[in-house]
Amino acid sequence: MDNRLSFEIIMILTYNKSERKIDMSKPKTVKLHLEGLVQGVGMRYFIRQSASRYGVKGYVKNLADGSVECLMQGSASLLKDFKGHIKESSPGRIKNMKEEELIDYKKVHSSFEVTF
Repeated sequence: MDNRLSFEIIMILTYNKSERKIDMSKPKTVKLHLEGLVQGVGMRYFIRQSASRYGVKGYVKNLADGSVECLMQGSASLLKDFKGHIKESSPGRIKNMKEEELIDYKKVHSSFEVTF
């Protein structure tokens, strides 16, 4: 690979990352509640890995009733794509996905974590 081509590729990737950061200045916050076969199948770790790829911030955790809660922050279009990815590609079997937009949520997450 010649140096000029390598530099152009790096510039494109840097531009796309900075574009996501601009979207995060006023993030939309959505809480997902996933029901079905969602615990014991690697769901939380799949969601964390996917969030890293998509640039989504927030957390995911198992709930005592056997469901999974996922709080996610990002632009509306980014969250729509991320939610679609979870529906289509996640391990286990999601029978029901409830979504709640948290309009008054104050905390801005700087990363995506698996919490307990």
